[in-house]
Order: sequence, then C-alpha cells, then structure tokens
Amino acid sequence: MKFVIAEVEFFQKLGYNTKYWRKNKDESKTICHLEYAEILAHDLHNNPKVQIVDVGEAQDIMATDEWSWEEE
Repeated sequence: MKFVIAEVEFFQKLGYNTKYWRKNKDESKTICHLEYAEILAHDLHNNPKVQIVDVGEAQDIMATDEWSWEEE
C-alpha cells in the first residue's frame, strides 16, 4: 500500500474535501492513499509537489514531531 503526502491546497484544488484527513501539526500537509489520490490526479509519480511513500515510511513520518503531537 502506498500513500501520498502533499500540501492541503494541492488536494483541495483537485476537488477533495480534506476536512477530516490526517494533517501535520501546522495543518499545511495531509496524507491519503495513493489509489484515492489517483481518482482525480494522474501521473503523481512524476509530480514534484507530492511525496509517495510505502506503509513503513508513512508510519515513520507519522511518528515524527511534525505529524504526531499531544494537544494541550
């Protein structure tokens, strides 16, 4: 399984509602399944605006301070 990480604005311009998607701490980036992103976007592997990662790498990224924090 692969995932796409990109700016929230990138997905919103495609027409996706990202309101409930997982976002980083400052809510500038989001993540979704590659298969879902490819419904409205094509050739993502050649798009410099997105990062495509596998499950292991996605888990590592989600565990960073940028993506995982405790709310005060």
